[in-house]
Amino acid sequence: MSELGNLVEMADSLSFENNAFTSDLPTELGRLSQLKSYFDVSRNKFASIPTELGNLDKMISWFDLAEVNALPCPIPTELGRLRKIDSRLRLPYGVFSSTIPTELGNLEQMTYDLDLDSNDLR
Repeated sequence: MSELGNLVEMADSLSFENNAFTSDLPTELGRLSQLKSYFDVSRNKFASIPTELGNLDKMISWFDLAEVNALPCPIPTELGRLRKIDSRLRLPYGVFSSTIPTELGNLEQMTYDLDLDSNDLR
């Protein structure tokens, strides 16, 4: 899957929802910096969430990481760089632990859905 990082001109969407991936979510996906409308890797059991996903800062619509991690980990603070997202950031049903990063307060364009339910947040 790391080869997908070579698709640097992909400008609309990427979806791998509901597959059986169990390795690390590739850091190379952070090179898809032109993605604008849809990023969905939900319902997979990736071992980690790379901080490089914060590089997808042109994303304006839907960013879905629901049910993606199998190991307890904090929500990456770098997701606070997704400042243009206006409709949906989904992080539910994972095993995100720790506290909600203050950087998520940078998502000033968000008008619809910030979904953090069913995690181990404090």
